[in-house]
Amino acid sequence: MGELSSSVNIAFFERDLQMRARSAAAVAVIVSAMLSSAADARPVHLALRPLQNWLKACGLDKRLGEPTCYVTRDYGAGGQTVLGLSVHDLQKSHKVVLLFIIPPELIADSHPRFSIDGGHVGATARQACFPNGCFVRADVDRSLLEVLKGGDELLLWGRTQSRGDFILHAPLSGFATAFDGEPIDPKLLARLQKQHRLQQ
Repeated sequence: MGELSSSVNIAFFERDLQMRARSAAAVAVIVSAMLSSAADARPVHLALRPLQNWLKACGLDKRLGEPTCYVTRDYGAGGQTVLGLSVHDLQKSHKVVLLFIIPPELIADSHPRFSIDGGHVGATARQACFPNGCFVRADVDRSLLEVLKGGDELLLWGRTQSRGDFILHAPLSGFATAFDGEPIDPKLLARLQKQHRLQQ
């Protein structure tokens, strides 16, 4: 098992932020334009598409001193990255953390909400923002894992800097298989991350 500096520590995800959210601002401009042209006050819905399959990685969380696994996937629209979603299973402490990476332009509201298939509704808290992306975190009960496994889509809604409301629709297909499956080899993951950085 590899080592993770911290599965829920912002510093651990800075490298992912640089790799995964470079073009997100372009989508924020598109969404803002949609909001400004809307004829009424209803939220703008943006259907996202997975940019790759779910990826599962496991390791030792140094800060917590416990085994940790996470499953992650990026979503986009119009060829641009809009959302990064990671579900973290803190096995020893029996906690689950949802971490979202979204464009700064889409997070004027510091507490976006999320829902699974329009049913379970949870609150989030903004952790940190960088020029090309913000981290939003939700600590949830382990029972939500089964909801995620059986869910069709995750909805994330909030308010943009232009004060318009939006709802992002992210498909959950394949989550259960990935979560219950084997993690990627740490050496292979490091190699893929290195290749991705070189392509940026």
